[in-house]
Amino acid sequence: MRLVHAKRPPRQRLSPCRQCGIGEDASALTILVRINWQLRAPIVGACLRRKAAVEVCVNVRKCAHMVFRRCAELSSQEIIDEEPTKWVRHTFTRKSIRTRMGHLEVGDDSRIYWECCGTPSGKPAIVLHGGPGSGCSPWHRRLFDPSAYRVVLFDQRNCGRSTPNASLHGTDLANNTTTHLVHDIEQLRCHLNIQHWLLLGGSWGSTLALAYAETHPDCVTEIILFGVTTGQRNEFDWLFRGGLAHLFPQEWDRLLSWLPREDRDGDIVEAYRQWLNSPDPAIREQAALEWCMWESATPEWPPSSALAKRFADPDYRLAFARIVTHYASHNAWLEDGILLRNCYRLADTPGVLINGRFDFQSPLLNAWRLKRVWKTADLIVVDNAGHAVDQSISREIIRATNRFAATRDLIVPRN
Repeated sequence: MRLVHAKRPPRQRLSPCRQCGIGEDASALTILVRINWQLRAPIVGACLRRKAAVEVCVNVRKCAHMVFRRCAELSSQEIIDEEPTKWVRHTFTRKSIRTRMGHLEVGDDSRIYWECCGTPSGKPAIVLHGGPGSGCSPWHRRLFDPSAYRVVLFDQRNCGRSTPNASLHGTDLANNTTTHLVHDIEQLRCHLNIQHWLLLGGSWGSTLALAYAETHPDCVTEIILFGVTTGQRNEFDWLFRGGLAHLFPQEWDRLLSWLPREDRDGDIVEAYRQWLNSPDPAIREQAALEWCMWESATPEWPPSSALAKRFADPDYRLAFARIVTHYASHNAWLEDGILLRNCYRLADTPGVLINGRFDFQSPLLNAWRLKRVWKTADLIVVDNAGHAVDQSISREIIRATNRFAATRDLIVPRN
């Protein structure tokens, strides 16, 4: 396995590609393709810097769009075997591929941040991040072939770059519910003039994807879920009300120990929700830290004793903890089991369910139950994987997005 970068050619002017618009104005572009070294297949490497032309080590035109297309061709060949290191991934700078971004007024004095990436004329897809409250990530862009997809990312209400942010004391979360988020997604689709799109959701994002798809089935072409959750009461109880304590007793004890003794025998989620809204900023910050320590311990095995890197920012972890406890204390405002019962609305919608066998936050049973009522979905169990998205989970997500990339114009009529 090796990675080859083409040498940067001398400075010259290059007209932008008519299809993707990338040309001399692009500031940085790197495409890395890892493929099966044993087959001695060609490795594509390209670098576009300082308004220089593109040069690649295979016989393609000097155009960024053609480099993307070559990557798509390689990823479709039977050169990716079952070894976890031999998979295709597209890596690029955020500035190179983000074609549009902005804030959308969704009502209730809320504005959600959104961005579009990839090819403007590509197959539309939207990523629904987890948490709730995690915010979208540049990593989400790397799960799609940029020459085939028009990818939409957005920060759900009160998190990330959406405003007002939940880290600000006094930010009211009353209008942040599952129903509001479903409405926001539909507003965003109309705002971007998209008729149909693919849904990609992980963890909490899979619950939100199901809620949206069952409300607007005619707007969804395919669904890809990983770290599957379905919004059932027992899923919230398992993760936040002591179920997972059987496997993480020390970490659960720490979560309980911070609370006053009178709060430990009640609903832990509700107790933390109240302390996270305390008028004392020191109490809010400590409650957020303890909550995020619990969230940091359970994605992998053996459990981690350190705070996850994503929670290093105090404002981020406070917003995250407030939103998670807000949703969990109300069981996401979903009637218990409603998303499974309404799965008949997805009878004509293809889907892929990807779950680690050792996912403790989203046990495999969640995906298994969903598969039983959603017959058109494929269930992929990734051995030796947990809830944290590792290389093996990423590989399966990329396989799924590559699979559906070819079905852009195939829209199944609804009865």
